[in-house]
Amino acid sequence: KAVQKELEWLCKFDSVILMFDSDDAGRSAMKECAALFPAGKAKIATLPMKDANDMLMMHGADELCDAVLNAKPMPLKYLRTVDDYQAEMDNLYNNGNPKGVSTGFSTLDDLFTLKRSTLVVVTGMPNMGKSNFVSQLVFNVAKNYGWKTCFCSFEMPPALHTAQLSQMYVGKPFFDGYTERMTVEEKDNSAQFIKDHFLFMDFKEGADIDSIIESANQAVQRMGCRILVVDPFNYISRPNNKIVTDEVSDMLTKLNVFAKEKLNSSFSSVSS
Repeated sequence: KAVQKELEWLCKFDSVILMFDSDDAGRSAMKECAALFPAGKAKIATLPMKDANDMLMMHGADELCDAVLNAKPMPLKYLRTVDDYQAEMDNLYNNGNPKGVSTGFSTLDDLFTLKRSTLVVVTGMPNMGKSNFVSQLVFNVAKNYGWKTCFCSFEMPPALHTAQLSQMYVGKPFFDGYTERMTVEEKDNSAQFIKDHFLFMDFKEGADIDSIIESANQAVQRMGCRILVVDPFNYISRPNNKIVTDEVSDMLTKLNVFAKEKLNSSFSSVSS
């Protein structure tokens, strides 16, 4: 109760300055103490040495006072000032709006390039080649930039998907046909490239978006995947208590957050 009264009294002020030792214990105590105050009121005073007593003895009262008066507002979740983006602003000013990497299609690059931490939605009528286009696109960036992809393809079995990627790598058909078929050696060489650059989710039953993202996060940690392909999104299990537009919006939001937070150097692609 005594502590609660002290907190209520301190919160009456416009701001509260917190200053702790600069070692690990001090930083830990700072976080715990800061959580007791409204975030907008707390300010943090930093010291160039372990504690205030060292500051006082070595530099005097004036510099200790300056450190207190120059306390910085505690960072707020989701809220930033222009100072937090100064380096990015300078880069934009000096170098212009950055482009992503080439798609491998010269005619497409003038309109679209692959940028990191971005959600990309590929749409179109059925049987227009969306899945083939996305597979070729991620193959191009794997070959040209070494980017790794995790596929969640509900309509394409992993073995057949591997055969498709093998054809892209070798430039010959995987199956017998009217043109020369790839050799066993070429097939095996392509398999090594595919192993190094692609992972496949193999859900035996339907999967919800959270399960897909959990597996994708493991792909990022295990293999360093930069791209997640979900194809097609309408196969994803959805709750029945929402209208379809809300369900789709929720899925895209979760994928967008995943791309920005977990695939920090990646983009997520959803083909429908």
